[in-house]
Amino acid sequence: MRKKTTVLVVDDHELIRRGVRHLLEAHPDFEICGEVGDGRAAVELARTLRPDVAVVDMCMPGLNGFEATRQLRRAVPSLEVVAISGNQSVQFVDQAIGAGARGYVSKNAPGGVLLSAVEAAREHRPFFDPEVSLAGYAALQRLAPAAAKRPTSELTRRERETLQLLAEGMSNKEVARTMSISVKTVETHRARIMAKLQVNSIADLVRYAIRNNIAQA
Repeated sequence: MRKKTTVLVVDDHELIRRGVRHLLEAHPDFEICGEVGDGRAAVELARTLRPDVAVVDMCMPGLNGFEATRQLRRAVPSLEVVAISGNQSVQFVDQAIGAGARGYVSKNAPGGVLLSAVEAAREHRPFFDPEVSLAGYAALQRLAPAAAKRPTSELTRRERETLQLLAEGMSNKEVARTMSISVKTVETHRARIMAKLQVNSIADLVRYAIRNNIAQA
């Protein structure tokens, strides 16, 4: 008998998580091993459960799906990620793939599309929602070299996390508590981020984070 594919569901909306769970549990080859509502918890849970596939929302507060995907792949190298999002822009798809996602599915897609994406992921094959057009995919391929040179790619993992939390309105003290680091370390991260991105204020950081899908407006 074929071993079931274990799946971790990561989305900050409970209704979405329930829907994904219901859909995947109806498939005889899939088993939901866990579900969480934020990226940080997903990484910790993945280290324990070591799922085969994670279905990850790209737009989450605290730790967005792009960064969660990077950390999930580092924590469990064998894990494949299927990104889900309401955004089908080339930039979003580009960032998801750059972070390590194997597939990309629109939240507006029929359930069968997500099933196909998870099936492809367990076989380590890429899968793109049909809503991501061929033209968009071609553009993605053209953008790939340039994407690697974006200023965001120069930030460290901790700097990207700090940037998102600051852009979401947290104070230095709140960021320190969330990331389990000192306020002084947050201040150091903040100074380095501003220097690397060549911005001079928190308002500029917020605009940058929203423009580059690190935080939501």
